[in-house]
Amino acid sequence: QINSKGVRETWLVGLMEVDGGGYILVVRSNSNSDLPRGDIVVTGRLFHRQYEDLSDRSEGRLSRLDPSLLVGDYPGNYYDGFVLANSELRDGFSLEVPRALLDPAAPTIPGYYWQHIAYVVIWWLMALVVVFLPIYSRFREREGRAK
Repeated sequence: QINSKGVRETWLVGLMEVDGGGYILVVRSNSNSDLPRGDIVVTGRLFHRQYEDLSDRSEGRLSRLDPSLLVGDYPGNYYDGFVLANSELRDGFSLEVPRALLDPAAPTIPGYYWQHIAYVVIWWLMALVVVFLPIYSRFREREGRAK
């Protein structure tokens, strides 16, 4: 994965069960250490899933942070997205591990793409047809009567 500084890292990701049911991906650390398993309380930030592959998918390795990649291996209900863990508690003790850094996506306003412009032009042409068709038909009727 690529962190907030643009550096490529390997992140340790866990599939955690939520109290109310369902599963969610949790980015737990950016170090290759053994993290404890069991009942863990995670505090973090929710991110939307990734759409582009950032690495090759292999055994035990995800190409992107996307829960749809796990549906075939682990049946159940999944939350769309992942949590970037800021802190973890196990049995009341804080787990101090190096954390991955990821900035939230900056909101962008879409520009006027050519598809949008073409759509607007087509609707304006349709409006012109609706407005001028009655005028044109009256003009044709007058010409027909004059002959």
